[in-house]
Amino acid sequence: ATALSQCRCLPGWRTDAAAPLACSRIPPCDVLGVNDCHRNATCVAGLGTAYGCECSEGYSGDGFVCLPTCGDGRKMEGEACDDGNSASGDGCSSLCTVEGNSACSGGNATTPDACACTPDFYSPGGIIPWCSRFCDGSTCGANGRCHATKGTCVCDRFYLGLT
Repeated sequence: ATALSQCRCLPGWRTDAAAPLACSRIPPCDVLGVNDCHRNATCVAGLGTAYGCECSEGYSGDGFVCLPTCGDGRKMEGEACDDGNSASGDGCSSLCTVEGNSACSGGNATTPDACACTPDFYSPGGIIPWCSRFCDGSTCGANGRCHATKGTCVCDRFYLGLT
């Protein structure tokens, strides 16, 4: 009678299901509890029992801490908006927060947000801040009113002049 083999794979190795007479290394990322990569990262096996962590697309960091990459045009968890640039003054700030009197929509993990001013606010461009209120009912004076889409004072009907 033949005796059963007592040979086993070395620690860190396992019997390979595809080749039962061979041992293959157990990737450190497969061992329960070994890696402590961020939930938005992937474990990358290194030599022996070493491993590293790489942040997923749309996130940056060392793999153990991964934060959304603001300004890359991908609205990820933790970002209120991402319009694809790192400039403030366009509705979505350089920190990916929605700026005052603005609304951003349409952004997701593959598409940047589009931002616009909320009603009664206007984006004139230039040195005037984004989504400014040029006028309101109290700044136009007697016989004047604030134009609903231009944000400037205009004279009431049958009046001429500057308001």
